[in-house]
Amino acid sequence: MAVAKRTVELFYDVLSPYSWFGFEVNLYFCIKEDLLAWAIPCILIYTPSPSPPHLLIKKYLKNLKEQLKQDFRIPLSIEFPLHILLISLHLTDLKRDCWKLLVIKAVIPGNFLQVLCRYRSRWNLDLQFRPFYLAGVMGASGNKPPGLVPAKAMYMTRDLERLRDFYQIPFNHPSDPANVMFVKGSLSAMRLVTAASKDHPELVENLSREFWMRAWSRDEDITQRESLLEVCKKVGLNDNDTQSLLSRIGDQEIKDQLKATTQKAIDLGAFGAPLIVAHVDGQPHMFFGSDRFLLLAHLLGE
Repeated sequence: MAVAKRTVELFYDVLSPYSWFGFEVNLYFCIKEDLLAWAIPCILIYTPSPSPPHLLIKKYLKNLKEQLKQDFRIPLSIEFPLHILLISLHLTDLKRDCWKLLVIKAVIPGNFLQVLCRYRSRWNLDLQFRPFYLAGVMGASGNKPPGLVPAKAMYMTRDLERLRDFYQIPFNHPSDPANVMFVKGSLSAMRLVTAASKDHPELVENLSREFWMRAWSRDEDITQRESLLEVCKKVGLNDNDTQSLLSRIGDQEIKDQLKATTQKAIDLGAFGAPLIVAHVDGQPHMFFGSDRFLLLAHLLGE
């Protein structure tokens, strides 16, 4: 008998940099059980080669890095250093100038985190993205954006930098954060992501990430039609699909869907972003913030 999947929802807005960290960390990376390092014993058999050992090692490490990027689905838009540390290296010289066996045991420090997508089947998860409108959540909950509270604003500035440095996500403060958050906003962007969730669900991940890259890495606009057009093309939509998706922003169906998702988050108790909701034994369990993954794993018994 098939076991029903456990639903985990991520409610987010691309206007929130913490949503970005939650998106990349909570849903795409999983801290290894020992919380310190992940040891990888790697054995590579080489055919006879006159290449010096250090060149073989260099080539092997390059290939290992690329393979890990593929295996753990690190987003290609993110430069994620592996910081590989060799803790043992044994070279067996079977004959002169012929290095036949290379055994490397490597350690990747704890800030390299595995992809939760790999745990979808292992943990039997139905992982669902829920783009919502953060301004609506803040208004309904009576919460104030951190930028409007001086002490919170000062703390958030440094906190985001720490998160950037720790998780190696290419976050940069925009030149005018107040204009980005309180003047321009994210309504058009979130309507576009909502439309994509209905018409092109396979692109929601990359579309969302590109909006974060524009607003919180490259200090680019996410509100003008030309900006939305560039985002669509960046994620691989052709001209016809791009125009079709952009035209959906004004559809009442899309507006109503965004409102409904936002209201669902409010009803669940949301007061900011990101919001993670795990449905276990028929009950929703809400986690706020980008650093609740260990508690989520504990709830799921993993």
